[in-house]
Amino acid sequence: MESAAAVAHRKKPQYEIDYAKSVGHGSFATVYKCWKTGQPDSTTYAVKKANKKPEYDFLIQREKEVALRFKEMAHPNLLHVEDVYEDDDALYIYTKFYALGTLESYIRTTLPAYEVPHIFRGIVEGLNHLHANKIVHRDMKTDNVLLELRDGQVFPVISDLGFARDADQGQMMGTMIGTPVMMSPELHQGLPYTSAVDIWALGILLYKLVFGEYPFRSANMMSLIKTGQFVITAGTLTSAACLQTIEQCLRDDPDSRPTTKKLLESPLCTKEWDKLDLVYVKRDFRLSTKELLFEKYKSNQYFCEDIKQ
Repeated sequence: MESAAAVAHRKKPQYEIDYAKSVGHGSFATVYKCWKTGQPDSTTYAVKKANKKPEYDFLIQREKEVALRFKEMAHPNLLHVEDVYEDDDALYIYTKFYALGTLESYIRTTLPAYEVPHIFRGIVEGLNHLHANKIVHRDMKTDNVLLELRDGQVFPVISDLGFARDADQGQMMGTMIGTPVMMSPELHQGLPYTSAVDIWALGILLYKLVFGEYPFRSANMMSLIKTGQFVITAGTLTSAACLQTIEQCLRDDPDSRPTTKKLLESPLCTKEWDKLDLVYVKRDFRLSTKELLFEKYKSNQYFCEDIKQ
């Protein structure tokens, strides 16, 4: 991987940046659209510009390291970093521009049920590549998945490795980190954890893709997870494979959760929407993580089966 120090000595990439209107901003950086110089009608890129200030030195250094890691690991389901440049005043990170924005915003507007398996599969592909490279993301959530259209399909890419950690599968970690609503029981309890925390987060993410909301919503997240008070919402069209995958990812025991490799072999990740068994949630019910969502489906108490395509 190119060293972070070497970035400052490279020639500045030739881009025309549209500073008139930002397309995103955070606490220490702003994102703009840009184009390669002399090619205004070509591919649109995005540039994250972080102005240097002493109080942001650590964050900017971390941002630079993350960008270089993405650039090194190139994968269709990971953020595409085109270039990284630094001068005395700012850090510039040039990436592909993802016109559909975040998965979070897409869920709020137009996500149809038939897109869920394809989007989830792409996220698992990206996370599997991270895990194969011994990287635990530790902050998987809909805000950290960007979308674009490829061949007429919505295509997801994982972004933001700001909380990522190098670790072998099964290697224990101890730092409590992440977004509370996505964090696993072992994280909330301050216990040592493994890459299985990313699998729990995938279960929460898939639940939100299917039902449009988080399963656990409370000021005391750990109490809610322990008591299992989350609601399956009536009126939702989904598939038996989605319900089974949610249940597998949200198992209390980290060792019983599937790996990304196992998920990629599951029906949800290997079958197209029209080959899945569709189900319709016919009434609300509460469920504990100690109960099996898929068993509830098989009892047919809350679901209608054999929905026609």
